[in-house]
Amino acid sequence: MPLPWSAAEPAYGFNSTGETWLPQPAEWASLARDAQREDPTSTLNLYTEALRLRRELGLAEGAIEWIADAPAGVVAFRTSGIEVWSAVEPGVEVPLPDGEVVLASATVTDTIPADTTVWLRR
Repeated sequence: MPLPWSAAEPAYGFNSTGETWLPQPAEWASLARDAQREDPTSTLNLYTEALRLRRELGLAEGAIEWIADAPAGVVAFRTSGIEVWSAVEPGVEVPLPDGEVVLASATVTDTIPADTTVWLRR
């Protein structure tokens, strides 16, 4: 499916004709780039911030070290001074490790909710 670019445009601004070869559901309007841009919790803004931090912190340059003692239901690794913790077990929250939360895919308090990834500076 084409990426919806503009919520108010025919075919969500995907092309200049306003027509697509596949139907696009009305509920996709909220997923259009212009709508996502205005939502600070959107996937677009999360990825934009993640790419900025990756560049700024040099995360693509360092080696990856797996964190073997992470709790069950967590995939965790460290690179370039940042630890990435992903709570992958459905319905299970895990304690948030000490450190500065640099980026999170959802709101975190003293736990990391299920289906959430957190970048920590420790």
